Amino acid sequence: MSVDPSLSCTGVALIDIPATARWKLTEGYETASLVGHRVDSNSIVDFVERSRSIVADVARMQVAFKPDRILVEVPEGKVNVGHTGMGAGLSKYGFHAGMMFMSLNVLAKCVVTPIGSSYWTQGMSKDKRKKKALSAFPSLASIKDPGYDVSDATAMAVWWLEIGKDKPRCLSL
Repeated sequence: MSVDPSLSCTGVALIDIPATARWKLTEGYETASLVGHRVDSNSIVDFVERSRSIVADVARMQVAFKPDRILVEVPEGKVNVGHTGMGAGLSKYGFHAGMMFMSLNVLAKCVVTPIGSSYWTQGMSKDKRKKKALSAFPSLASIKDPGYDVSDATAMAVWWLEIGKDKPRCLSL
């Protein structure tokens, strides 16, 4: 299970890899785009409720899917111009990613791994990350993904399976 937390849309990739198969499997792949409760204000109460509803949706997926590992992207460095609206600023984005990570970690019966956003992307553009995800899972092309949140969750999982699991900065708690 790979999660790209965002307050506008959290992307989730669920990848089932049988022990006998190579990881580049084009079946056994499901995704979700979670938007949480829509709010009209920027009050802290509305922000927290939106975050809580998205985290609860991901937690329900975790309970149903029972993953062996969960990858959660966490903020690293500055938040760029793409994080606007309800996710504006490192503090809100960081709060949401932290809430997601800690909630999944409490529920988990598996390893939950935080992965720094700039660490796994290594400067790769969103378009290149989407192409990487599509090459491993062509069915991603049929999914509405305007913010590339599902693509990023998928690409992060592909990165993990290719090289990330051997990187010392990917902490497993």
